Amino acid sequence: MPRYLKLLKAITGWEWTEEDVNTMGGWIFNLERCFNVREGFRRQDDYVPQRFHTEPLTIGPKKGAFIPREEYDKLLDDYYRQRGWEPTTGVPTRQKLHLLKLTFAAEELEKLGIYGTKRE
Repeated sequence: MPRYLKLLKAITGWEWTEEDVNTMGGWIFNLERCFNVREGFRRQDDYVPQRFHTEPLTIGPKKGAFIPREEYDKLLDDYYRQRGWEPTTGVPTRQKLHLLKLTFAAEELEKLGIYGTKRE
């Protein structure tokens, strides 16, 4: 049993599995994203400052490295897909929220007109 599961049991008194922890993490991460989406956050808010795409690092083992904006875009697309979020906006898909049994969150985004629009 991993240490973090032992720690959770010691704190809560409940038996935890890795699946339980992963499920709970999915709930937390997606609900946080839904909150941010409700407040107007979208893909454009997930970017690092422009200088990270153009100015190479000046020290350390990665000296001279930087990440071109095009590569960052591809990585962000992949990250969103892996999370079950719409790649063009960063909004959790209805399917992902239903899979996590977070239907209420999908319904809230629906009421706000976020799904079925360019903001989705």
